[in-house]
Amino acid sequence: MKLFHVAALAALMAATAAGAVTFDATNTASSTAGGQRFDREVGVDYAKQVLADASSFIWDAFEQPGDGGDRKPVDAVTLTVEDIDGVAFTSGDGIHLSARYVGGYNAGAGDVRTEVTGVLYHEATHVWQWGLQDYAAHPWVYEGIADFVRLRAGYVAAGWVQPGQGSSWEDSYSVTARFFDYCDGVEPGFVAELNGKLKDGYNVDYFVQITGKTVQQLWQDYKANSPKSPDMKLHVVAAILLAVAASSSSPPAAGAVTYEVNNEAASTAGGQRFDREYSAGYAKQVLAAATSFAWSIFSQPSAADRRPVDAVVLAVRDVDGIASTSGNTITLGAGYVAGVTGNDFKTQVTGVLYHEVVHVWQWGLQDYAAHSWVYEGIADFVRLRAGYPAAGWVQPGQGNSWEDSFSVTARFFDYCDSVKPGFVADLNAKLKNGYNVDYFVQITGKTVQQLWQDYKAKYGN
Repeated sequence: MKLFHVAALAALMAATAAGAVTFDATNTASSTAGGQRFDREVGVDYAKQVLADASSFIWDAFEQPGDGGDRKPVDAVTLTVEDIDGVAFTSGDGIHLSARYVGGYNAGAGDVRTEVTGVLYHEATHVWQWGLQDYAAHPWVYEGIADFVRLRAGYVAAGWVQPGQGSSWEDSYSVTARFFDYCDGVEPGFVAELNGKLKDGYNVDYFVQITGKTVQQLWQDYKANSPKSPDMKLHVVAAILLAVAASSSSPPAAGAVTYEVNNEAASTAGGQRFDREYSAGYAKQVLAAATSFAWSIFSQPSAADRRPVDAVVLAVRDVDGIASTSGNTITLGAGYVAGVTGNDFKTQVTGVLYHEVVHVWQWGLQDYAAHSWVYEGIADFVRLRAGYPAAGWVQPGQGNSWEDSFSVTARFFDYCDSVKPGFVADLNAKLKNGYNVDYFVQITGKTVQQLWQDYKAKYGN
């Protein structure tokens, strides 16, 4: 987000029908290690910009285009960095960020600036959401909405649950956020409507009023339809059976997809690390879960809709690079495996496999050489939606062109899919006949240039 603070504020002032919202940030803990790290790696000016960007994003998520009664009457949003325990909290229009948290944030979990940005998106939601008079009795609803906003903005925190995890929708804030993300997919605008209703306090009947189903029915549907995350303690056989069941209404013996993993680099450091910290059994589970997830994203409930693939194969090989896919075979570089740093090794490799599995199932790869960013962007979109964005990915709104990089394209496709639910599924189906830039108009009614301009404007760029 290479914006000056003034530009971000100008965009927000234009968005408010009457009266500008101001944004301010103060570091009262600059003498502490955490306060100094905040000044060095985040900065007050950047924080002001984030408050402005987050507010604009929240208004959009809540479908509040103007301040004429749509939004809470807030004239100013403030951030104070303080020498306090915890992570952060919000009172009224004031956000309080713990300098101790900033100082102690583990670099192995990610970039501290990105983490603080995610925290501020979450806390800014509390400034703008309705119904906090019922917070004490139903905190997971309000925190779940705040984490939903953080999720949709692309700032998933380390340690969040993956889609489908949890024994109850109230298990934790990130469980609720993932569940609300599902509900918003089933009923676009669900979170905006829920927030609007919360103005009168919380009532569990809101789920029925918005979706036609009780929260229990929605939770059961969510659990039944969510891809089984590799971080869930499923047996490999169970994951494979899920993929088989999704591929055909016939008994599993007919038309089943099989999964095979071969470590051809077992004598290398990377191959040994793969066996020790990942394993062939776990990789099979990931291939099955990723396949089921890709089918869901591509809206392919039956085998007739998909590429004719009977087996997905992973080979760990002593080759350069991260990974590649040819036909139904994924090659994972042992050198890459050996060099993965941080405390989330399994998560990083899983994200790579989700990306590569998409190449097994997506249509139109005959045009890959000429339009690689389209196909790689779809693969990174699936990885993003599955909850495995890689370290170093661009943030929403970044990039000079939608073709700048694979993660830029993925973020752009995520926007297009929110404007036109099912966009990526429709695009993938059309790619069966090769790529054509007119597909954007056919699916959304707008050219890719118009969509890109709208996307950049949404994020104040």
